[in-house]
Amino acid sequence: MNVTLERHSRGWWFGFDKAQPGGAKGWLPDICFSVWVIKRPFAVDASLVERHEYLNLRIGDEVVVHDKWDEGPWSGWSRGTTRSTTRSLIGSTTGLFLLSHAEQHVIVPRSSSAVQIIDI
Repeated sequence: MNVTLERHSRGWWFGFDKAQPGGAKGWLPDICFSVWVIKRPFAVDASLVERHEYLNLRIGDEVVVHDKWDEGPWSGWSRGTTRSTTRSLIGSTTGLFLLSHAEQHVIVPRSSSAVQIIDI
């Protein structure tokens, strides 16, 4: 899918897909178009690993976030998948981490084979 994004508001992008009938216009959560870059290392105590899968992350690691919780007992946590240095999800791992250790960036296509990552 090739989505043209027109505007951003409170965590949502408004865009359309020209290939779809009628241009398929609508709002999409910005989490669909972003990668989170780790700014502070994140690791959990080994005793916690028994109950959940966590990500151990280094500065500069990139994570595609699938879920994030803004309230309740998991407030501030997210579930995501690491991206490799080739920007692929092949060989990646999925788990939980504290979102406060990361900064959100938008993925912007520059050409058919390259992307640019920018702050939002």
